[in-house]
Amino acid sequence: MHYRTLAKKSLLFHARSYLAYFYSCIFTVILFYLYTALLYHPILEDSMVSEAFVGLIYMVEVIIGLFAILFLGYSQSAFLHNRKKDLAVFQVLGMSVKQMTRLVFWENCMIGFISIVIGIGLSIACSNYFFLGISKVLRFQDPIVASSPGVPALVTAITFLFIFILLSWWSRFSFRKVSIRSLFHVQTATKKEPRFSIWLVGLALISIATGYGLALSSSLSQLAQLSLMIGVLLLIGTYFLITQTSVWFVDQMTKTSTVQERSLWFLFFTNLRYRLADHTKIIFMVSILTSIVLSVVGICIMYGVESERVAEKQAPFHLSVIDKEKVMNKQVVALMNKHEMKVKEEIHLPILTDVDEYSQYAVISIQSFNQLRKNQRQPLLQIGDKEAVLAKNSGIWKDDLQSVTPYRYQLSGLKQKPALKITHELTGIYFNEHDQTRFLLIVSEAQFHAFSQQVQQADQQVQIHGYQFNDWHKSKVLFEELSDQTNLINGTYLFHSFLLAVISPLTFVSCFIGALLLLGLGSILYFKSFTELSLDRNQMQVLNKMGLSFAEILRVYRKQISVLFYRPFVVGSCHAVIVMYAFSFLFDQTPWLMIGLVMGGYLILYSGYYKWTVYHYRKQASVFLT
Repeated sequence: MHYRTLAKKSLLFHARSYLAYFYSCIFTVILFYLYTALLYHPILEDSMVSEAFVGLIYMVEVIIGLFAILFLGYSQSAFLHNRKKDLAVFQVLGMSVKQMTRLVFWENCMIGFISIVIGIGLSIACSNYFFLGISKVLRFQDPIVASSPGVPALVTAITFLFIFILLSWWSRFSFRKVSIRSLFHVQTATKKEPRFSIWLVGLALISIATGYGLALSSSLSQLAQLSLMIGVLLLIGTYFLITQTSVWFVDQMTKTSTVQERSLWFLFFTNLRYRLADHTKIIFMVSILTSIVLSVVGICIMYGVESERVAEKQAPFHLSVIDKEKVMNKQVVALMNKHEMKVKEEIHLPILTDVDEYSQYAVISIQSFNQLRKNQRQPLLQIGDKEAVLAKNSGIWKDDLQSVTPYRYQLSGLKQKPALKITHELTGIYFNEHDQTRFLLIVSEAQFHAFSQQVQQADQQVQIHGYQFNDWHKSKVLFEELSDQTNLINGTYLFHSFLLAVISPLTFVSCFIGALLLLGLGSILYFKSFTELSLDRNQMQVLNKMGLSFAEILRVYRKQISVLFYRPFVVGSCHAVIVMYAFSFLFDQTPWLMIGLVMGGYLILYSGYYKWTVYHYRKQASVFLT
């Protein structure tokens, strides 16, 4: 019998086990083709497409390629582990390692070829919808038309053929590591008894509590700096919490009289204890990946849907102008009248810029700053005659007022180089963020008047203008005309446009990557369930001879599969909720409804994969029990 024929028969016999692997391969091919088609599309040469977006597409392509290698490699390893008895029989019949490698090679080539053909075919059929989505993301007036599929199809086919061939070649090293005896007896090997440690539980709780505390108490700038530390703490805490709480919970349940009196529950917990060592590694990996998927997708969707609210908070004035020549107010008023922009509130305040040769600090009087505070409906600030407060005006810091150890700050940009005594630091959003308004030194009215007499250049005395319209959505044309006259402008519309330009591509990409990872995670759990099926069959037959019915036996194993699926979801969801909450401080109120919708949508898809796994597991197990 030729290798191709033997490989074909083997694939047909193990068709149910290969089903999730096959679907995942097709979906991976589809994603890789679509992003390859976008990379080779002439539209990317257009100046309207930013280099950042092109770089993002290249990054996604690399991620999909790495995912394909890791996922397909893990899947192949799981299948080889599940088929060790088959391989042992081949060795007994005289088949060499080289011949078994050829057999696996043909199996991989068949699966790969069919996946590539179907995946590319479906990609070509769906490419118009994909490019329509890209057109919406990039806000093109005319939708992008799909280009010739020749080059993307060729690149996709060559890439995945190389991956399948590489994994087939790597599989020969797995064959060399086992003997015929170990292949037959691997399932009867005694597993190490897991033990509970209160010290590891303490370490886990301290690590998770510290990670959560840092995430919830940090500003956006601090989160960027502490992200690595928070990630390491959560990894350590999650691993030990999963391993130790599993052992403790199973021990406690098996000792209770209620469980001991119910045979099915007792069998469930005792069998679960036997599998703890194997399950905890999978649960830990899936928990971390689930938290990453939910966090990234949730944050992108949250900011995409709530982008207007974020823009209104981050840019409280719908139009702000830094006026160095003190003539912009007349020009702005003329343009607002021209475009019939109705102003409901406006503010005009003096500041002193370039007061330090080495930084972009500006000086503002306490009276002017309190006008900004009043506009934001914040309590007024009071300072002494010889004191000063440093205000950090940006959304990357949380609203806070802190006392600091008094220190002196010299205004080297003024003639007499006076020094200020800084006693407090204030963070929050008080005016639209400009280079000239990001760091404000708040001083008394008398000090501000004295400093105004010491400026070295006339353009250090600046007017800032802030306007709030009845409807800022109509200010696009106003900003376009103002940008021809000055670049010292900002506003709600500009911030909203910037936010959409960043978030929309990330949301589009993260949803695809999230779907890919969800499919991969579900497939990993599917493979784990079917890898243990041969051992489960022997246990099921013994339980059946002891008098348990088919329905009762499957109920026990269905509960074990549910633990394998839903425990990672619970752990990953807890991490994701904390992360999304930490990144929601840019909102006036935490969007719990949006967070709940993201979690609920993921749970529905995840539960669908669980139902599909249970269905196929039940169907395959029933063959040996009926």
